[in-house]
Amino acid sequence: MDSDYFIENWGFFTEDLLQITKLKIKKGKWYIPEKEEVMLLDLGWYPDSDMNGQYCLQLVDGNWNEIKSICSKDRFLIKETLEEWMEEQQRM
Repeated sequence: MDSDYFIENWGFFTEDLLQITKLKIKKGKWYIPEKEEVMLLDLGWYPDSDMNGQYCLQLVDGNWNEIKSICSKDRFLIKETLEEWMEEQQRM
Protein backbone atom coordinates (compact mmCIF):
# COMPACT_ATOMS: atom_id res chain seq x y z
CA MET A 1 0.00 0.00 0.00
CA ASP A 2 1.38 3.41 -0.88
CA SER A 3 0.60 6.82 0.56
CA ASP A 4 -2.43 7.57 -1.66
CA TYR A 5 -4.39 4.63 -0.15
CA PHE A 6 -4.40 2.61 -3.37
CA ILE A 7 -5.14 -1.05 -2.72
CA GLU A 8 -2.51 -3.42 -4.14
CA ASN A 9 -5.07 -6.16 -4.91
CA TRP A 10 -7.40 -3.60 -6.49
CA GLY A 11 -9.04 -6.26 -8.67
CA PHE A 12 -11.15 -7.23 -5.66
CA PHE A 13 -12.06 -3.62 -4.84
CA THR A 14 -13.32 -2.11 -8.08
CA GLU A 15 -16.55 -0.50 -9.15
CA ASP A 16 -17.36 -3.49 -11.35
CA LEU A 17 -17.56 -6.56 -9.11
CA LEU A 18 -20.88 -8.19 -10.01
CA GLN A 19 -23.90 -7.54 -12.17
CA ILE A 20 -26.92 -9.85 -12.32
CA THR A 21 -29.76 -9.49 -14.81
CA LYS A 22 -33.03 -11.23 -14.13
CA LEU A 23 -33.88 -13.43 -17.11
CA LYS A 24 -37.43 -14.19 -18.23
CA ILE A 25 -39.05 -17.10 -20.05
CA LYS A 26 -41.00 -16.68 -23.28
CA LYS A 27 -42.39 -19.67 -25.16
CA GLY A 28 -40.23 -22.00 -23.06
CA LYS A 29 -36.95 -20.16 -23.75
CA TRP A 30 -34.90 -17.90 -21.49
CA TYR A 31 -34.22 -14.38 -22.72
CA ILE A 32 -32.90 -11.04 -21.48
CA PRO A 33 -35.88 -8.69 -21.21
CA GLU A 34 -36.17 -5.41 -23.09
CA LYS A 35 -34.80 -2.33 -21.36
CA GLU A 36 -38.22 -1.41 -19.93
CA GLU A 37 -38.53 -4.78 -18.14
CA VAL A 38 -34.92 -5.21 -16.99
CA MET A 39 -34.05 -5.57 -13.31
CA LEU A 40 -30.35 -5.45 -12.43
CA LEU A 41 -28.42 -6.14 -9.27
CA ASP A 42 -25.14 -4.26 -9.38
CA LEU A 43 -22.31 -4.56 -6.84
CA GLY A 44 -19.17 -2.44 -6.71
CA TRP A 45 -16.54 -0.96 -4.42
CA TYR A 46 -16.60 2.83 -4.13
CA PRO A 47 -14.46 4.83 -4.50
CA ASP A 48 -12.71 2.50 -6.92
CA SER A 49 -9.56 0.87 -5.46
CA ASP A 50 -9.66 3.06 -2.33
CA MET A 51 -8.97 1.16 0.90
CA ASN A 52 -11.31 3.57 2.71
CA GLY A 53 -14.19 2.68 0.36
CA GLN A 54 -17.14 0.38 0.82
CA TYR A 55 -19.31 -2.08 -1.09
CA CYS A 56 -22.42 -0.62 -2.72
CA LEU A 57 -25.22 -2.90 -3.87
CA GLN A 58 -28.02 -1.49 -6.01
CA LEU A 59 -31.22 -2.81 -7.50
CA VAL A 60 -31.94 -0.75 -10.62
CA ASP A 61 -34.26 -0.83 -13.60
CA GLY A 62 -33.18 -0.85 -17.25
CA ASN A 63 -32.66 2.93 -17.22
CA TRP A 64 -30.45 2.73 -14.09
CA ASN A 65 -33.14 4.26 -11.91
CA GLU A 66 -32.38 3.12 -8.38
CA ILE A 67 -35.07 1.02 -6.74
CA LYS A 68 -33.05 0.41 -3.59
CA SER A 69 -29.44 0.36 -2.45
CA ILE A 70 -27.21 -0.40 0.49
CA CYS A 71 -23.56 0.50 1.13
CA SER A 72 -21.34 -1.12 3.75
CA LYS A 73 -17.82 -2.37 4.42
CA ASP A 74 -19.40 -5.53 5.91
CA ARG A 75 -19.22 -8.16 3.15
CA PHE A 76 -21.49 -10.48 5.12
CA LEU A 77 -24.23 -7.84 5.27
CA ILE A 78 -23.86 -7.27 1.51
CA LYS A 79 -24.05 -11.04 0.85
CA GLU A 80 -27.18 -11.42 3.00
CA THR A 81 -28.82 -8.42 1.32
CA LEU A 82 -27.96 -9.72 -2.16
CA GLU A 83 -29.52 -13.09 -1.35
CA GLU A 84 -32.62 -11.43 0.13
CA TRP A 85 -33.11 -9.18 -2.91
CA MET A 86 -32.60 -12.11 -5.29
CA GLU A 87 -35.29 -14.09 -3.44
CA GLU A 88 -37.64 -11.09 -3.64
CA GLN A 89 -37.07 -10.81 -7.39
CA GLN A 90 -37.62 -14.53 -7.88
CA ARG A 91 -41.10 -14.23 -6.33
CA MET A 92 -42.08 -11.44 -8.76
